[in-house]
Amino acid sequence: MREAVSGKVLSTSKPWQGPKLTEEQADEQHGALAVPQIALISGRDREYFAVWARGEARRDELHEYKEVVGVAFYPADASGKDLAPAGAGNAEAPDGEFDRPSVLPGPGGLVVTSYGGDSILVTVDGKVSDTGDAKVSLNGESTDPDYLMSFQSAKGLVTNGDDRFGSDGGCQSTRVAPPGVEAVLKQESVGSGMTETPNGRIVGAAGNYVIANWLTADDGLSAVHDLSTGAVRATAPCRTTDTEYAIRVQGPRSGAGVKPALSPNDRFLVRGAMSSTCGPARAPAPTTARTPRRSPSRPSGTTAPPTGSRGRNLP
Repeated sequence: MREAVSGKVLSTSKPWQGPKLTEEQADEQHGALAVPQIALISGRDREYFAVWARGEARRDELHEYKEVVGVAFYPADASGKDLAPAGAGNAEAPDGEFDRPSVLPGPGGLVVTSYGGDSILVTVDGKVSDTGDAKVSLNGESTDPDYLMSFQSAKGLVTNGDDRFGSDGGCQSTRVAPPGVEAVLKQESVGSGMTETPNGRIVGAAGNYVIANWLTADDGLSAVHDLSTGAVRATAPCRTTDTEYAIRVQGPRSGAGVKPALSPNDRFLVRGAMSSTCGPARAPAPTTARTPRRSPSRPSGTTAPPTGSRGRNLP
């Protein structure tokens, strides 16, 4: 661990042994090597770095190998040498293999999901909970969590439903719409008459914040919400003005690979590309939204180039 500004070494850990490579990962021609990933678990009293990697493991010699996501958590404020993880665990695929898995960090830990309906939570103390069969109650309706957008807050899982978002039994999208945005969209057609559809969709998260896109009469709106309460912290238009800098930057191959990030002092939240549902087909300039200042500093973080549209400061 290094201090972000000076580069001073704050701590070092013992070597972490990730899970064994699967046959597919071991085949260099396939290109699916098990490169460990790092995610910051913030939004808690104490922050952690999560190191995780995909592979396979078995409980003992009497069990078959299953695909897993191995995770280890290290306190961000730790000091010293040869540190052991504060917690570690394996999110094991219930059926032996994950179908298009996603690993999603949140204040409550890492959520491992898959297209097949798997949902496994690994908390910072290493506890593993299989929540694949659990339903989420959003606006009074039971629904399956969104396997691409599910984040564990201190108060429960925050996710998208069929046409709404919120947390299980907590904040609901119909009650946290930004100022001037309709929480429920009304549309009238000859065939079905008047229909009502909840507005808002989660498109990313960072730290203790979640980003949602909202449909408006213009180009749409992106809003930064508190992950636990749903309170709006900042807003920014979905469409941005191209600059010379933006023209020279190659757009990402996939919007799903662009992860939002917080600046070291939590004043700015950056999302590198807009959703295609409320912006142009080509990737616009990075957008920056201001979030409330937080006093404790963090050892590392991500900042954005000084381009794009600046979000509106909110009290």
